Amino acid sequence: MPSVSLPSVSLRPLTDEEYAGYRPLAVAKTVAELVRGRGMPPEVARQRAEDGLPATLADLLAVEGASISRVLGDSGDPVGWLWLGTATAGGDGLWVFDVEIDEPYRGQGLGRATMRAAEEAARDRGFSVLRLNVFGSNTTAAALYRSLDFQVDAAQLSKRLDDPPR
Repeated sequence: MPSVSLPSVSLRPLTDEEYAGYRPLAVAKTVAELVRGRGMPPEVARQRAEDGLPATLADLLAVEGASISRVLGDSGDPVGWLWLGTATAGGDGLWVFDVEIDEPYRGQGLGRATMRAAEEAARDRGFSVLRLNVFGSNTTAAALYRSLDFQVDAAQLSKRLDDPPR
């Protein structure tokens, strides 16, 4: 059986221009997840997403422990994004606040490689734990994280009361 080579990635800090392009994409993704996953009204979801993502790269980097990178594939071409930081509420570990592989590059092992790069970045910064949250509706990402040995620390459950009882 021939061995399969996994792709490798490298991380490069974002430029101001790249962050200006990233922010609306990240806000839109968060809005969609909050509407779909939590049943939040779109205008409330948009406000929450806007409030949760610093307006400028300088604002993001002003937060202690924060970094945001462009994920580069084997060829050096940009293929995704990785935002890491420490929890504002304290606690241990480095957090993956956002990880995204651009649509044309999905399904090629780049998400796995990016998460391995996040692990390495956490170790390099002296952290022994890497943490993240995943929306319950994002089953593809949840499966990837489980396959990388992430463990569930807590689960948030909900029930729509406007649905008919079963």
